[in-house]
Amino acid sequence: MNVRSTFNSCSEREASSGYRNSVAKCCFIRRHDVFSFGFAPVLFKQLPVAQVRPLLRGTFPYYYLVIIVLSALCAAAAFMNSVIAAALLAVICLSTVYARQILMPQINAATDRDDEAAFKWLHGLSVIIQLVQLGLAGWALVLLGS
Repeated sequence: MNVRSTFNSCSEREASSGYRNSVAKCCFIRRHDVFSFGFAPVLFKQLPVAQVRPLLRGTFPYYYLVIIVLSALCAAAAFMNSVIAAALLAVICLSTVYARQILMPQINAATDRDDEAAFKWLHGLSVIIQLVQLGLAGWALVLLGS
């Protein structure tokens, strides 16, 4: 069964609801997993640290901005189907604003002053935030799928 016949066999309301669910689900397929857990480690293996740090510093603000925009759009799309899912997606958006505007500058400052203990703690916090976001996104997808 193709998409056109699926939508033709549904009422307009059901098709609209299915579309919103699809939009919300597609937004989270892109997630930051590949970037954080794939791209950055590969760079450190392939390039000297002196080249990787400026590259990551230049890309992370955009990376976070993409997550902020997509999670906000997904929260809006999910709202009609599940207020809880929308709230979870909004938490992802807000926690990413925190990571981008507050945590990332602190991580960069710790790196600049060679404060390895502060860097490890702050970077660990950013990883925990991302893992929690993955869990929240999964929870939202389950709610939107039911």
